[in-house]
Amino acid sequence: MPTTATMPTTQTMTAEEFFDWSHRPENQGRNCELVDGEIIDMSRPGERHGYVCANMTRILGNYTFERKQGYVLSNDTGLLLHRSPDTVRGPDVVLYLTTRRYDDLNIRYSVEMPTLAVEVLSPNDSWPQVTRRVSQFLARSVAVVWLVDPESRTLMMHRNNQLPQVFEGEDEFTCEEALPGLKFRTADLFYLPGESKQ
Repeated sequence: MPTTATMPTTQTMTAEEFFDWSHRPENQGRNCELVDGEIIDMSRPGERHGYVCANMTRILGNYTFERKQGYVLSNDTGLLLHRSPDTVRGPDVVLYLTTRRYDDLNIRYSVEMPTLAVEVLSPNDSWPQVTRRVSQFLARSVAVVWLVDPESRTLMMHRNNQLPQVFEGEDEFTCEEALPGLKFRTADLFYLPGESKQ
């Protein structure tokens, strides 16, 4: 999850206006979210962040293909969390357990909430920012939110009305009530092919 800075605006934007604004040629290289109608600039993440996101996408994508159900979105796909004022967040990875056709996927932001939202932390993330994001996802009925920390090599699982659960090292991740059959070794999130397993 990249660090943020608020851009001053003269008036709040809707999600539709924000989508059009972000796809203008002069803005296409920028990484932004919309929070309460205000544009928030996000920093560009580094190599470790990108690798963990890609590895997470691979693990979750394999899970959906093995089950022949669900799909995974990456690259900070926009989720429309709130209206009036509008908030569009871009989790690093999301997983839906519903079955859809490719032609039915939205060209714009998703209004359907996923089963899982994954945030991969960046070194400069502040805990208040992280907590707010987790709370927003859970408040919109996202069943599970993972915070993955590339530096401590941990995965923290958040669910409504439950204490966070931390996985690390050789811990096997499972969450049967929300993600039946999903299992992986936490350390494998941070393992590159050919690297000696610790």
